[in-house]
Amino acid sequence: MIVARVARRASPGPFRYRDQGSLAVIGRSAAVARLPWAELTGFLAWVMRGGVHLFLLNGLRNRVLVYVQWAGAWLTYSRGARLIEGEPPSEERAR
Repeated sequence: MIVARVARRASPGPFRYRDQGSLAVIGRSAAVARLPWAELTGFLAWVMRGGVHLFLLNGLRNRVLVYVQWAGAWLTYSRGARLIEGEPPSEERAR
């Protein structure tokens, strides 16, 4: 819209939201997928979510790297990095 106004062209039509669905991982080899045409759960939704994620990554190198990391974590039951920042709460603040 801003580019069109600066260039003194006609503005694009009104915004129209298109729901393409949602995907969410809920555990190891389990996910949910709500798509406009179907709802999937379990392993199939988990594979679909991984495929969509890999597809949306830029570059073959990134896709291969993420896939290898996922495969290694899945095969070894690795939990990956878990970061907690900040100071632990003191007992006085916890009360």
